[in-house]
Amino acid sequence: MRTRIAIYTLTTFILAWCNNRNAFCTEIDAPIEAEQLRLFLLKGYTSAKSVLEDVRIEYKRTQVPVNPIPLSPALLEKFNIKEQSDILRFTNVQEYIQKHGKERWLFLYQGKSAPTGDVSYRAGLIATKNSPAFRVFDGQYILDYYPATDGFTQVGRATLDASKTALFESYGSTVYAPVKFFGYYPGLMPDDVLSSPQLKIETKPEKISDLLTYKVSAPIQINKTKYNVVYWLTPERSCLPVKIEVERNGRLKRLLEAKEFVELDDGRWAIKSILQRNFVYREDKEGRTENINLIYTIRKIKLHPEIDEDKIFSTLPDNLPKGAQIIDKLSGLKYFKGEGSVSNRRISDVIKKSIETINDIPNVTETEVAEETVSERTELIDDANKPLFSDTGVLASQTSNQTSHSTDNRTSILGLALAGTGFLMACLLVIVFLRRSARIKGKQNDD
Repeated sequence: MRTRIAIYTLTTFILAWCNNRNAFCTEIDAPIEAEQLRLFLLKGYTSAKSVLEDVRIEYKRTQVPVNPIPLSPALLEKFNIKEQSDILRFTNVQEYIQKHGKERWLFLYQGKSAPTGDVSYRAGLIATKNSPAFRVFDGQYILDYYPATDGFTQVGRATLDASKTALFESYGSTVYAPVKFFGYYPGLMPDDVLSSPQLKIETKPEKISDLLTYKVSAPIQINKTKYNVVYWLTPERSCLPVKIEVERNGRLKRLLEAKEFVELDDGRWAIKSILQRNFVYREDKEGRTENINLIYTIRKIKLHPEIDEDKIFSTLPDNLPKGAQIIDKLSGLKYFKGEGSVSNRRISDVIKKSIETINDIPNVTETEVAEETVSERTELIDDANKPLFSDTGVLASQTSNQTSHSTDNRTSILGLALAGTGFLMACLLVIVFLRRSARIKGKQNDD
């Protein structure tokens, strides 16, 4: 009895002493109540996840085919593919920055193998014609940019839209954020499992890779898909997962295993490398087949990076290279940034209709737009009635069109008035002449 009281007192002291920053402070090698263990693991994991609040991470994602679904020889021959594994084996390098709730994802490299040199320099190519793909969330808006070379634009294409979902929490988070270093998927993370009312937690620890772990699991439904997620969390590594199993609609689909951890400057830990094994179920085979492995590895990580937030997290098209196509979903405008020839495909119908509305000219079906209509923005315009994030050149052109066409309207109206007056006077003269001619003819007949 005394032993149990001593263990309970010690555990309570540990939980009270650990706060959000040092909840990773110890391991629990004695029996503990399920609720106390849940709170301990949740606090420790919250501390680990808070690394993301102020961080810069460069990481690589390597895809390795194991038993890929075979493609037909005809398809391989058509695309001149010698080995099917050639199109499935690749490595890409990405960068992720988060600070004050703002995020930026940047695509640095892709090849069949890992880069031999430093690719961080590509972050400095943004706003040039060699700009890599990137995505920015400034807390309110998302700017998504991809370089493109096609018959429409030779530079790139950007989409601007409002967003209430951060990159780490979005649908495409596994592409645009280092989610796998902290769990599996938004809505299925360790804190989601630990907060579930259907949580199952085992208070007896087990060792995995010489680390003490606690097994927690919960069924979670997202839309129509039912998941069962199992985590093995270790207090020895900031309560991060050592192993993850994900079942989808009753079938094991993912198995993740942390291969290496790294201790950060403030004493917290991060997963440095994690392997994700993917399984498929085929009609011609019984059971599951492991077809592709993904390996996520942190190359660089920096806490509290010193950055120019106004530049890094800007969603304004000012930071895009000239010639890039802008699709502004906030205002409905589609245009090209910078100078260049203007044609029907380089200025949207929305701009044309806006100019027609401003001019207020009836029966106008076509409006000619000068080349300078789409020009590089030089300053911001504080006007709630104007479209957000549109080039000053577009707005200035509309304003100048309004002034010039208003003057033209007044001139046209005056001209029409004078012409009408002249026409009426001419009609009166003709009538007078005809009446006079009739009178003269009548007198001649009387004579």
